[in-house]
Amino acid sequence: MQYPRRKFVSALTAGRALRFFAVAYLDRIYSQPMIAFFSRHYQPMLYVLIALAATAGIVALIYFKWYRPKMQREERARGEQVETFPVPSRHAKGRVDHFTQGKRK
Repeated sequence: MQYPRRKFVSALTAGRALRFFAVAYLDRIYSQPMIAFFSRHYQPMLYVLIALAATAGIVALIYFKWYRPKMQREERARGEQVETFPVPSRHAKGRVDHFTQGKRK
């Protein structure tokens, strides 16, 4: 790191303090209306959260049971090294992999 430690820590502290006070300010303004809203509508919100959790579970199941093994089979067929945890955006056609683009081999 080519940045003075004192300036870095000062900037880090100032940023965290600003964020803390912004969150505290928003909490002061919006906490009572939010509590009142969720007190009135807790049951529909609970159903929405359950639906979101079920959807996330189904998406994860599809990824781990179908997409991941398919990508690994295709990589083996091309003679490439198989990734243990493939990222979906890396396999999109026509896209540049920005993570490995600038690395030297």
